[in-house]
Amino acid sequence: MKASGIATLVIEPELRDTTNSKVLNLRAVVDEWQRGGADGKGQKVSHFFDFVLWDKGAETFAKYSRKGGRFFFHATPRTDEWEDKETGKKRSKVIFRIDEFKIIDFKEDSWKDENESKPTTKVNNESEQATPHAF
Repeated sequence: MKASGIATLVIEPELRDTTNSKVLNLRAVVDEWQRGGADGKGQKVSHFFDFVLWDKGAETFAKYSRKGGRFFFHATPRTDEWEDKETGKKRSKVIFRIDEFKIIDFKEDSWKDENESKPTTKVNNESEQATPHAF
């Protein structure tokens, strides 16, 4: 299964080093318009999701994105499971691993060369390398 959409970052991206790679955990909101309601007008419903990027894709995203910025994504949902240290109960949540992204709202001053195209990235999850890709 794949998911695609436009999301807005709700926290500032923070790139972290792990033993053998770099990781970027993101929290973002995806808004949906639902029809209906007593007055016949639609309403906005916000859904919050966790995303993850690795290595070159993580570095590129962290360099150019910012809290409040929007990005387009193609992602694969994954289930993260762990045991709660306090209760001992098994816990889980869905995290979307980003396969491709395009940053819509860039950090100020992050892209200074007007003659060069802005980064769009397709992430190869097997080799964890980011390569330029046009949507």
